[in-house]
Amino acid sequence: MTELDDALARQAGFGPEHGAAGSSHVPMVLEALDRLGRRDVMAGYVDAWLPKLRVLSTEREPELAAFPELLREMRAHVHGDGPDGALVSALPRFRAGLVGAAYHGLLRVAHAVRSVHRADTPARREELAAGLAYAITRVAPKLVARVAVADGAVFSDELAAVDASPVATRGRKGLITPDLLARVNEGDFLEVACARVHVSSDLDEALRDLRRAANRLYVASDVAPGASFVLLHGVTAVDAVVSLVPRVGVQAMDLVRDMATSLVALRVAYVSRVEPSRVTELEPGPPHASRVAAAVATNDDHAIKLAAACVEGAKALPHEPWDAVLAQGLA
Repeated sequence: MTELDDALARQAGFGPEHGAAGSSHVPMVLEALDRLGRRDVMAGYVDAWLPKLRVLSTEREPELAAFPELLREMRAHVHGDGPDGALVSALPRFRAGLVGAAYHGLLRVAHAVRSVHRADTPARREELAAGLAYAITRVAPKLVARVAVADGAVFSDELAAVDASPVATRGRKGLITPDLLARVNEGDFLEVACARVHVSSDLDEALRDLRRAANRLYVASDVAPGASFVLLHGVTAVDAVVSLVPRVGVQAMDLVRDMATSLVALRVAYVSRVEPSRVTELEPGPPHASRVAAAVATNDDHAIKLAAACVEGAKALPHEPWDAVLAQGLA
């Protein structure tokens, strides 16, 4: 077994959440550390987190009551259909509601898919089954509008020009997903915005533009108090979608549209203004090695996953200010 397989096996018996409905980031961080070449810190990370995890109790956590049966179902799919077959068949059940659990169902699936494609092992297949089961369990209600496709569309530019909703300056309260859904359901802000923005019909360009859009929301925006942390999830969620698109066949553009729609929701709910010119003032290029090392040293789940997303994103868009994105995550 590799370090990743061993670490995944150690945490596999615990439920998908900890604390007050917080998603377990452990398997996601382990994959990110593996991808960053930091297998030396995996065991210590698991040691620190195991006391905080808990075995799932559906009596104590009734909102997760569907998870055990879904896990059995997803195991059967992964075993019978293979990792990609299981992903393709499960994706329609959570794709349109991928903001569920603050994107963490999507993120867990994407990290598992990455790891199982590096090495198809029992521990990694088990983690993929758990990720799919969690994404379906925590799927959010479908958003009321959806971004369309258009030839030559530049989603990031159109998103920056969207009018903010009146709630965008209000401080965030409570868990991300219920707060986000409450905001977008207060009026027709999402419908109006989605009518004005489009994703490119060129899939590769659409994916690159999703990265640009998520970065601009994160580092070039005026945001509501507490919203920067929400927008960080947009950066990592886009990275997750980019990793899944090659595996999902004819669902690829639907997944892109659903991700774009969720970014529109973040825009109208939390961002009062986007200033794309701010991006040109930042140093372009990949995150500095010292910055990535600093992210790993924090032992912070979100910082480590953001570091991996920035390293990956820089391969596709080398002129984006990835070091500034990661620096903001460490601030």
